Amino acid sequence: MIVADGRGRGGRGRAGRGPCGRGRGRPHARRIRGFLEPALLLLLHRGESHGYELADGLAGFGLTELAAFDMSSVYRALRAMEDQGFVTSEWDTNSSGPAKRLYSMTPAGDDYLSSWVEDIRITRCMLDLFVSDYEKHMKREHGSREPE
Repeated sequence: MIVADGRGRGGRGRAGRGPCGRGRGRPHARRIRGFLEPALLLLLHRGESHGYELADGLAGFGLTELAAFDMSSVYRALRAMEDQGFVTSEWDTNSSGPAKRLYSMTPAGDDYLSSWVEDIRITRCMLDLFVSDYEKHMKREHGSREPE
């Protein structure tokens, strides 16, 4: 199970530390609503994969450190995307152990991922403007002190 403290399966990770840095104090919920879907699609764009492999790959996007979800969330998102035609799955009986679902992305999923990336670019621009304005304001309010 992947939990908010970032330990995930096997106790890996540390709370609040990841590719996006660490906030000060108690972190706010740092997530983009529905960001799990495009993250999973990008991982599937790299190649077909099993659910637990996809969950492990989410750490590269900072999701395990910054958002609370578990494996059931990953599988619900994969099922929903399969219902929408963005993902397909089949039983993999070739690997050792019990059969597992093997997920892959469809062309519709590729289009959906592209639209997400465009939305993220626009959102990033808006957030950059907000942070820049905040930093200018703090500099005026508090002199040359760097914002924390």
